[in-house]
Amino acid sequence: MEAVEKEFGGLDVAVNCAAIQGQVGPIINLDADDIARVTAVNLNGVIYSLKHEVSAMKKRGGGAIVTGMQPLAFVGPYSAAKAGVIAITQTAAAEYGPDQIRVNAISPGYIDTPLMRAANIQPDWAASKVPLHRCNRRPMSQIWRRFSYPKTQNTCMVPIYRSTEGCLWVSQ
Repeated sequence: MEAVEKEFGGLDVAVNCAAIQGQVGPIINLDADDIARVTAVNLNGVIYSLKHEVSAMKKRGGGAIVTGMQPLAFVGPYSAAKAGVIAITQTAAAEYGPDQIRVNAISPGYIDTPLMRAANIQPDWAASKVPLHRCNRRPMSQIWRRFSYPKTQNTCMVPIYRSTEGCLWVSQ
């Protein structure tokens, strides 16, 4: 944060969306070191980022933080860590709203990233994990087959919007 404060005068906006996949499979087959690694990056990384971002934003009189998460069902430690991201986002929003720091989570869904491709997650399987299995009254599997995965460039505007003055009244 010192470098950000020196170079830019402070921190106004932060986006936390890094993640790693880790093992996928039955809980009893998971490796303890892999569980710790996934949790360290996907949950603890967000907590430590929030700690430093909030401190920097309090000095500036406010700011906006967006956490990215996708609580995928049936992918073990990844799911648990991302559920934790939801909880810590809600906690930070409640704690630091009075300081004019807005904290929001976004869940853009299944995005075409190297992580998703490396996990060999297929669009039909992904659609089956979405609670309503549909979008615009069509089954999600039809949407996925037609459009494949959304691309990262198609979702980058959401955290940008969430950090603008147009979203002043929105906080987790």
